[in-house]
Amino acid sequence: MTLDLAGAISLGQVLSPNGRIEAKKPNNVLILNAEDDAETTLIPRLRALGADLDHVYFVDKVLNPAPDRILGQQPQRSFYYDSAT
Repeated sequence: MTLDLAGAISLGQVLSPNGRIEAKKPNNVLILNAEDDAETTLIPRLRALGADLDHVYFVDKVLNPAPDRILGQQPQRSFYYDSAT
């Protein structure tokens, strides 16, 4: 579910009960995953979901957990936290 949402956002789509719907321009997605490797697991799954990988970024280390250091100074449009993974 999380990667499907990330893929939709990267393409400017939203998820609905009937599938993906074109909504807006593509947006960047930041993924922090402590379990799966980006190269061997997450990126292949995102490709299979049709994600635009030019809009997908991964955090590989968190040296300072202050949000402004992780996300930078650009305004964030949305944030999704998946505590199930």
